[in-house]
Amino acid sequence: MKRYRWMVLIIIAVLAVFFVWNNLYSQEALSKRIPFQKGFEITQQDPVIDVNFVFQPAWIPEMDENETKQINHLVYQDYSSSIYLTSIFNHYDRNSDGGHIIASFEIKQNFNTKGGSYVSCYSVSERGFTPTIGRVTGYDNDHKLLEEDFGSVAGIGAGETFSIYLKTGELLDSPINIKIESLNLIQYVKD
Repeated sequence: MKRYRWMVLIIIAVLAVFFVWNNLYSQEALSKRIPFQKGFEITQQDPVIDVNFVFQPAWIPEMDENETKQINHLVYQDYSSSIYLTSIFNHYDRNSDGGHIIASFEIKQNFNTKGGSYVSCYSVSERGFTPTIGRVTGYDNDHKLLEEDFGSVAGIGAGETFSIYLKTGELLDSPINIKIESLNLIQYVKD
């Protein structure tokens, strides 16, 4: 009978430790605590991160499909953050300039329990969150700027997701160098 009690106590202790760790120190828990400054303090933030990557025409779904193509391509990695191009939606419109592409991205963090830095599409304040992404520009292989209105931020989604709008004309022929400006670099420490 004593052995049974010890087993039950050990199981309860293990479950309690797991529950505490999962609610305080897992990546999911840290992603909810750090931006809201619960047990952590944001010490500095600057919109200084630019993301540069080569957009491949092969990623674009066929013009007549009006579908989303899953990509999951790493476009940036630094400051305990990775940014992935997750999907591309090709919206073909016969009544306009041919349509547009919406490229969606997700920022994945690897938070440190003692403090560090991470990249975000938001700035953080006492009043909430404000999107920080600036211009989206495109360059050809000779580093010549494409049209001024080549791309723009189409929206910021839940969590660390965002999308950009791109004109289709320039993207169909060859790879394009894309620059997304002014993501936020946030530094934090444990309280």
